[in-house]
Amino acid sequence: MTDPKLINNYLKIAARNLLRNKFYSLINIFGLAIGIACFVLTVLFIIDELSYETFHSKHERIYRVCEKLDAEEGQGENSSSQPFPVAHAMLNDY
Repeated sequence: MTDPKLINNYLKIAARNLLRNKFYSLINIFGLAIGIACFVLTVLFIIDELSYETFHSKHERIYRVCEKLDAEEGQGENSSSQPFPVAHAMLNDY
């Protein structure tokens, strides 16, 4: 096992270096905090996206109907908003 006096010595040396180089220590600690915060937010976002609509009992059967809107010069846009008759047509046809 590690000697408690050795750990105490390492902590003293670390504290002295932090106090001696205040500006660089502040930059490093601030950068580490920002990095950890970005990582946590990214993980939370990914978890939220992967769990979207999984509360339904048959969530693997959920689909999204998209419409491609063509504009001039080959520019287009995908839209998920559909007119109301689409629901009736899908119930009859599918």
